[in-house]
Amino acid sequence: MVINFGLEGLAKIRKQFPDITLLADLKIMDVAAYEVNQAVKYGAEKIDMLI
Repeated sequence: MVINFGLEGLAKIRKQFPDITLLADLKIMDVAAYEVNQAVKYGAEKIDMLI
């Protein structure tokens, strides 16, 4: 989802379902800190990364 729609999709899910646990499954090789910070900014509470 994130690749096709961007992190804004997380914000839309968070707005629609404020009480769910939102997991951002990010598969990244570099700039991990940036990606994690952005996922949290857009509403993710958990992040799964393959580095």
